[in-house]
Amino acid sequence: MKLGLHLLARISLATLALLVLPATHANALSVIASGSISRDPDQTYFEIDIVVKDAKTGAITGTETSLFTNRIRVYIPSFGTGPNDYIPFDGTPQLPNVPFTISEHAQMSSVLNSNSLYDLTFHAQITQTKAGVITGLGKQVIITVKYYENPQATPAEDPNRVINKTSEIVSDAPTGIAATGTHSSLIINWTVPTTVAWTEGKTKAPSRITVLAIDKTTTDTDLPAYIYNSVAPSDTAAGGGTCTFNADFTDGDQCVTCTDENAYLDRPKLEGLATKGIFLRTTDKVTDGKFSIPGLENGKPYAVVSFYEPGGLKRSSCVTGTPEPNTTLAELNGEEPASLMDPKCFIATAAYGSPLHKNLKPLRWFRDRVLLKTTAGKVFVSWYYEHGPRGARFINEYPALKPVVQGVLWVPVMLLSAWMAVAGNDPQLIVIVFMAFLAAMITVTFVARKTREEA
Repeated sequence: MKLGLHLLARISLATLALLVLPATHANALSVIASGSISRDPDQTYFEIDIVVKDAKTGAITGTETSLFTNRIRVYIPSFGTGPNDYIPFDGTPQLPNVPFTISEHAQMSSVLNSNSLYDLTFHAQITQTKAGVITGLGKQVIITVKYYENPQATPAEDPNRVINKTSEIVSDAPTGIAATGTHSSLIINWTVPTTVAWTEGKTKAPSRITVLAIDKTTTDTDLPAYIYNSVAPSDTAAGGGTCTFNADFTDGDQCVTCTDENAYLDRPKLEGLATKGIFLRTTDKVTDGKFSIPGLENGKPYAVVSFYEPGGLKRSSCVTGTPEPNTTLAELNGEEPASLMDPKCFIATAAYGSPLHKNLKPLRWFRDRVLLKTTAGKVFVSWYYEHGPRGARFINEYPALKPVVQGVLWVPVMLLSAWMAVAGNDPQLIVIVFMAFLAAMITVTFVARKTREEA
């Protein structure tokens, strides 16, 4: 009887322990891969995300690069299934039977989960080392991903994961395109979309936006394009004349037309047509709503048209933009080109109006060779960017100050020009030029304050 009570008590205590104590997660480590392959026939890589669940606390020791290279192994079984047939890391010896390399394209993230373990996410880019390999994969590729907690442990594995080639592309067009001319460039703005229409009835955000600036005097009006085919693993090149540019348009109309409704412009080929007067910029930061296209000719009109990617079965309406030989004071001191959405960059022609072109080179040279190479110079540039806009707005309010400011800036500009001519690095001259420029800025500030007090 006593033995029975003893046994019952032990069983009850064990049951209570199971109810009260937290559950242990033996061998809970897991790994899952996901991704897709672009339909672009010229694409040379594809990206995958590798999510590791319930990694131990010690799993995040070491550098990010060492975690990726020491713990992650990715195989494409069709190119080998041996233990050493994993895709080699970028910068390491290549395998003759595995025509790919792998690298990280974004920073790894780690999150402490409710089990007091870590969930890790690696962002990998798999790049072909031989032309045409990705196109030859067809509509999908099968990969196997392994994650090693340590070299001796049995890895967590996601076997035979299917990575599909995307079957849909964007069928919508960007809106709100505006082009503003600045020195040798166009500032492009567009309406930021939340979602846009895709083929196959889908609606989601576009992957990127591409903007073309086409010289309106160009005589080569044929644009390279592809024909979309949702059931094929990749799209075919369109014949000549499928998509053409028409320079005779009214702003708000179409200037790029395609005879096939399934045609979309071939960005990789367009990127190489600057010699034919076609300039391009593309970004995956669609939500920025702005960027500039540099390297254009002042005074020449350009047709501006844009499209979303992947694909882009519709193009935006076209507008004309003309780079103008005017440079803001911020640009003279090395700021990014002016933007409609960043008023500090529109210290527009405050002192120069129509700027003195000969002043651009020495001022930028001074910024690069002197100011940004010293701590004091960097502090001064930051101070100028912070306070310059107020001075510029004040000068615009009182145009009579423009010749005064131009005169004040004349001395440092001439000294800089002389300095550049001899390419000297005389410390005393550096101090003289810097103090002259600083004196010019202090003078502007003082005159502005005095004028405001007397007004």
